[in-house]
Amino acid sequence: MGAWLAGLDARYVHDPRFDTEFTSRGCHNEYLITHKRTAEEMGELFENVRSGAGMCGAKGEYRLRGSYVYDFSAPPSLCCERRNDSKIP
Repeated sequence: MGAWLAGLDARYVHDPRFDTEFTSRGCHNEYLITHKRTAEEMGELFENVRSGAGMCGAKGEYRLRGSYVYDFSAPPSLCCERRNDSKIP
């Protein structure tokens, strides 16, 4: 994807609704993508959405770790700050 956008004047935007860390940050009904789930967990999430119970279902939303907020204008060593006060875990 980066190679495709290299020639464009693209603006990077981080959206915390993409749960794409090395381990899941928890469950939030506003997530668009969630990674590092087992096949059984994915099936459960799908059934929750299909039944209209939201992605998290009866268990409800929960946070295992905070979201990162990125500053793409900063050097890589200073770009990222983990915030636990985000509305989205």
